[in-house]
Amino acid sequence: SPFSLPQHWPFCWWVGVVLDHCSRSVLDIGIFKESPSSAAMQSLLNRTIKKEGAKPKYVICDKGKQFWCESFKDWCGRKGIRPRFGAVGKKGSIAVIERFIGSLKSECMDVILVPIQEEAFCRELSLFSDCYNQHRPHSALGGQAPAEIHNGINPAGQRFRFEPRAR
Repeated sequence: SPFSLPQHWPFCWWVGVVLDHCSRSVLDIGIFKESPSSAAMQSLLNRTIKKEGAKPKYVICDKGKQFWCESFKDWCGRKGIRPRFGAVGKKGSIAVIERFIGSLKSECMDVILVPIQEEAFCRELSLFSDCYNQHRPHSALGGQAPAEIHNGINPAGQRFRFEPRAR
């Protein structure tokens, strides 16, 4: 539309998120002032692998130019990781990450004034991901928080548990 702001810095941030698909735990978040390159995403994934002390069997991502290129496929091959790409136009093919992005937008970005300073934005994303991992129950996890599944801890205290709906 003619009255919208352009999609480039300082009017927007690009956010790269690394999630554990099984536990829904946020493992790392990277922020970028422009659309991230394949090298930038590889760096984010390398940092996450080093921090977690383990590499994934698969990397599930969309077919963005960062991932759908020889550089990324070669990186995956060197690391012994199989890339799995979501189907273009198919709802649910990368549902876990899309659901997290939706939560990030509605539970964080819609309730704060997004900072223009990189350090302040990193702090906000870190606070949100900590709250998401430690305290936010997920129906797909039986009402447990991602950190409880990821770290194998029992829930601390009584908490509402989601029950499947009767059909």
